[in-house]
Amino acid sequence: MLIWPWAIFLLSTLFYYYDYFLRVSPSVMVDHLMKVYNVDAGMIGVLSAFYFYAYMPMQIPSGILLDKHSPRNLLTISCGLCALGIFIFSYTTFLPVVFFARFLMGFGSAFALVGAYKLAAHWFPHESFGLIVGLITGLGTLGAVSADVILSRGIKTYGVTPSLLITGVFGIILLLLIYLFVRDDPPWNKKTIEKTESWSHAWKQLVIIFSNWRYWATGAVACLMYLPLSVFASLWGNDFIAKVYNLRLEEAASLNSLIFLGFVIGGPVAGHLSDYFKRRRWPVFVGTFVSTVILLLVIYVTSIPYFITSILLFLLGFMVGSQIPLYALGREICPRECPALGVAGINFITTIGAALFQPTIGYLMDYFWDGKILDGIADYSIHTYQIALAVLPLFALVSFLLTFLIPETKCKLKSKE
Repeated sequence: MLIWPWAIFLLSTLFYYYDYFLRVSPSVMVDHLMKVYNVDAGMIGVLSAFYFYAYMPMQIPSGILLDKHSPRNLLTISCGLCALGIFIFSYTTFLPVVFFARFLMGFGSAFALVGAYKLAAHWFPHESFGLIVGLITGLGTLGAVSADVILSRGIKTYGVTPSLLITGVFGIILLLLIYLFVRDDPPWNKKTIEKTESWSHAWKQLVIIFSNWRYWATGAVACLMYLPLSVFASLWGNDFIAKVYNLRLEEAASLNSLIFLGFVIGGPVAGHLSDYFKRRRWPVFVGTFVSTVILLLVIYVTSIPYFITSILLFLLGFMVGSQIPLYALGREICPRECPALGVAGINFITTIGAALFQPTIGYLMDYFWDGKILDGIADYSIHTYQIALAVLPLFALVSFLLTFLIPETKCKLKSKE
């Protein structure tokens, strides 16, 4: 029976992997989308962010639903919505339908991360929750690496539509595996986590959670320190790196994927260290400060050798991985009978960053664009990127300062009242 928790962990994490693959997929086809739909950087930012316009508001309902209903059934349905969204995206040439497809993907993906955390809370002891959260988030982020490396090369070799159709088929296979093999509770303990009594009870818990200003501070730090992944690596990083180093898109995508790879390793390391030392805050202090320095170097010192830049991008992702203990912290701040809701709330606040700043950076690029056209689309200079991307080191510094406001739970769940 010891293998069963890890099988469920693997499948739920694989759905988060799929979620992340879909999330960052526009970043490897920016030029294609600009040409097909005749749009500029601002509209590409909006198109990508439509995913988050569904994902973000669904975080709280997804947490409530996962605390009240079967995670297996909800993950099965939501995975099907993701696959449907990518099928629609692959076939349509009508921009409003593309927006709808991205919205549908975001709606389905809203259950992926919180659902995996919920199952982890059922199947694993709380003493290892920080590590498990780090593994789920880190391994799931490999979906972004796959989008950068595999999808970019698939698009170059086979074209956009065939590559996206294969992605949709993968989603269908995954939903069948989730339905067949995932179980909500371990057989040795059918009441690992108490169920919320009613919707009114859940909303009362929600009010309690969001009336805690330290919870908001925790979410704000998680949001701001995650921007290098959710905004830079997930959308604008490929084109910026290609411009700075004069690379082909697939080469830039490989370099950009080092950010995600660093996060894959840094997340579990930070989660494990926070569990081992019984401290949630100190990895965040280190991560926010070092991330600020690295962002300044990567964005503004373009003379750095390629090899050193590779190391810096990996370290950036590694340091952003220190955000992971904040999810465990969010669970520990909240009433213990609502673990999914506590995590979902942190994830909700975190995704606000991508929803706001993916299009904002695009619009800033349009505003400071010098008017140069290349191959029929806008050609943005390195200087234009540097102006638009200035928000990233600025908010990384803000996240460091806000870390002084978040609580230290010492890895203890909130006492029952």
